[in-house]
Amino acid sequence: MATGNRVRLTLDLTDALNKRLEQIADDLGTTKSDVIKRSLALMDVVNQAQKEGSRLAISEDGASVKKEILVM
Repeated sequence: MATGNRVRLTLDLTDALNKRLEQIADDLGTTKSDVIKRSLALMDVVNQAQKEGSRLAISEDGASVKKEILVM
């Protein structure tokens, strides 16, 4: 991830979303800020794939699609 000037953001979340963010951070052994940064990186991949007309999917065995990720 690029380094440089930093910007501080204020984020308003519901209690449920905050709890989910905390759980993901705990599962990954990282911070809520890092989870948000990773999420933005993933959304960047999804956005680029959609621009290119590609699909983003999760496969269990490398061949069959288990889940397709659709972002509106």
